[in-house]
Amino acid sequence: MSTHTSLRRWLRAWPWLAALLVISLVVGLGGFARRTDKLVPAALGAEIDSHNLVFTLTGATLQAVPRISGATEWKVEVAGSVRNPNDEALAPILGPTGNFILHDLSSGRTAEPDSVKIGASFHRDLVPPGNSTLPLTVTFTLPPDYVPQAGIEVGVAKMEHTANTVLGLNDKELVWNVDSYAPLSLVQLPLTRLPDAPR
Repeated sequence: MSTHTSLRRWLRAWPWLAALLVISLVVGLGGFARRTDKLVPAALGAEIDSHNLVFTLTGATLQAVPRISGATEWKVEVAGSVRNPNDEALAPILGPTGNFILHDLSSGRTAEPDSVKIGASFHRDLVPPGNSTLPLTVTFTLPPDYVPQAGIEVGVAKMEHTANTVLGLNDKELVWNVDSYAPLSLVQLPLTRLPDAPR
């Protein structure tokens, strides 16, 4: 084999070898592992200041609930309390950029809240200012293939009061958004199984 042929083979192979080396280094240094620097454990019943509201989570229940289709889904109700340290009445924020996320340790599955009950009634949407503590129930739904566990995790996100601006428009109105630089507080809750709901 001539020197020219060996050089040509080397020139064709070196990008693949360099890519393999980079991938090996990333995997070896934990580049694809679960990030834990954005998760902070919070104790059961401890206050979690989300900046918009202050929450405590004290327990959770699990109940099998029949669907109209005949399948069974799982309802998780997380109990706790909420208070408002701000000057205006505020509601807990739901959805993918809201205050809460449910995490099942065994499957890695997550769920957003279906509803939040503040106080003794579903008719209350806002937490009044003044730091009065009110009971809180956050409801989540897990699919029929969920396998009941002894516990579940709930993440509570910190919020920031910022302007949502696009090209400098509407920069005066402040809204509550997830603080993407703040860690998520993670509470491990014992899960109490309730009797199945009737069909």
